[in-house]
Amino acid sequence: MDYSANVVETIDKADANVGSSALILLDDDAETLAGFTTGRLSGIKTGDFITDSLDSPTVFLAGAGTSVTGFGLTDYAAYNYPVSGFCTTGDNKLYADQKIGFITSFSLGDEVYASPDKAGLGIIAAGTTITGFGTAVGITSIFDNETGITTAVEVVYDFATLSNVVTNSIDPQIGTSFYVGVVSSYYFAELSAQPSAPGINSSFIVVRPGNLEDIEFESSKNPVDPVEIGIARGANIGKGHKLELTNNGDPDIIAKWREILDQPEPLVGAGRVEYYVGTTQWPTISIRGADGDVTTTHASLGQRLVISGIGSITAAIGYTGNPPGGNIPNDCGAYDQAIVDAEDEMNNIIQQNVPRINHYINGADSLRSLRNDDETTAWGYLQAIGYNNAKASKQIKQAEAVEDFDWDDILNSN
Repeated sequence: MDYSANVVETIDKADANVGSSALILLDDDAETLAGFTTGRLSGIKTGDFITDSLDSPTVFLAGAGTSVTGFGLTDYAAYNYPVSGFCTTGDNKLYADQKIGFITSFSLGDEVYASPDKAGLGIIAAGTTITGFGTAVGITSIFDNETGITTAVEVVYDFATLSNVVTNSIDPQIGTSFYVGVVSSYYFAELSAQPSAPGINSSFIVVRPGNLEDIEFESSKNPVDPVEIGIARGANIGKGHKLELTNNGDPDIIAKWREILDQPEPLVGAGRVEYYVGTTQWPTISIRGADGDVTTTHASLGQRLVISGIGSITAAIGYTGNPPGGNIPNDCGAYDQAIVDAEDEMNNIIQQNVPRINHYINGADSLRSLRNDDETTAWGYLQAIGYNNAKASKQIKQAEAVEDFDWDDILNSN
């Protein structure tokens, strides 16, 4: 790219899929970015270049010159959600066991995958969608850990009819997690080339080739607002006009903030690390069969139970002091001490490194302040050029409107 090219926009969130030249825009202002907002200049224009990094791109490789060729609106499954169940080879139905999610929460046309990255894993064919819903009666086995007895119970399964038959069976007694992509309409930018690698929920940079005649003036834009908040790592190191040390546990995302308009600052951080503290009570499921006998088993992690009556069969939930794996360990004190030791080590590392981090932040703030002054000056120059371009264009149109006047006829009309 030439030296007069400018970064004119940042796309906070978009999907670039291998095999497709459509960049799906997932930003809240996608309509404006694609130029479909009346009365606003589009954030992206045909001819602009798209890259995931100015220094070390991986999705759109350096030198490829991937440019925008058009815009549109398309149906796309941007987000997918887990639902547990099973299936049978050669059948076109996905049966839900309701341990995770409810298949009936989705809609006709939604896409189905065998993994969260939209892969089929030899079970679901590519391009499979939901074509209908129904219910079926089946038999499931419930094992009682205390008595060692397995009981067959009649249950009603919800199922989704698929556009393709499944190519591998999943045991109903084991089950697995499928993923349903919710299809909605999204704006997209058509590109001149397909990406070299996938970029899902990724940020991209819009670079406009250097041509001062095309610069437009928009008085509503501010050179420092909105600001973008995110964690400085990888390609983001060096970006931004301000650095702060954060340990707030807020989600690790990138968000825009209209600071000048006094909008509430979005919750952005480095995320958090979670661990289980343990328990002495475990949930159970009790099912009364048609013969009146009650079978109680431990509930599995994430399992859901619909409490309803099917004939004379009823269900209930409870708790027990006996763990699923046997007895409560007698060395819990050792585990508790390990947690205390790990937290002490973490606090020592924080105390040692926070002063050093703050020292570097203070030095970086001085350098960023100088850069901000230069960037603000450059913004002012570009806005001035844009204003003069608009004024010159208006004067040319005014001159064209009067140049074909018959001035002799006008002056001699009296």
